[in-house]
Amino acid sequence: MVYNFKVNYDINNYKKNKTEILCNFIFIITFAFLKIFKKERKGIKMFAIVDIAGQQFKVEKNQEIFVNRLKDKEGTKIELKNILLIEDDNGKTLVGTPFIGDAKISAKIITHLKADKIIVFKKIRRKRFQKSNGHRQPLSKILIEHIFEKQDNAKKTDAKAKENTIKDENTDKQTKKIIKPSVKTTIKAVKPSVKATAKPSVKKVVKTTAKKTTKTEKSK
Repeated sequence: MVYNFKVNYDINNYKKNKTEILCNFIFIITFAFLKIFKKERKGIKMFAIVDIAGQQFKVEKNQEIFVNRLKDKEGTKIELKNILLIEDDNGKTLVGTPFIGDAKISAKIITHLKADKIIVFKKIRRKRFQKSNGHRQPLSKILIEHIFEKQDNAKKTDAKAKENTIKDENTDKQTKKIIKPSVKTTIKAVKPSVKATAKPSVKKVVKTTAKKTTKTEKSK
């Protein structure tokens, strides 16, 4: 297929208005550049960099990733808090030191599976030694549901209220523990004094009466 294009240029108009043409050309280029740049910025999605089971992943919403095997069962929901970096839809970035404190990611475990087999072959020459082993890495498939930059104020207040109640309970337990030993010590201090006063007096009385009876018998 051959296409023939016919274009008619008016050379005289170009010569008369060179400055206007240049200005219009510059304006059109800048306008087109800004439009393209805005479209690219609108296409940016919120993402985060997370540390999961010793590996770092770049994660977006509604994304599925394969991670080293996790302990939780299939279908359970997980909260990931080891977040290193977050970038918004507007292009703002948050960097942790090393982790971001209030940020978290909610995810869901879809399935547990194994990766493709890898063959590990070992050989030592001139020793008649060769060995081949297979390995399949256990993995778990995860779906990223939401990325939260900061916790809600309501959740923070609830957490603070729970902490205060726990502190009050702990203080009550400590006061009870402090009161009990004081009672025991008083009881132990009283018992030895009673024993010390009671027993010697009885023995002395018995000895004195025995001596008197022996003297009276000798006199007779």
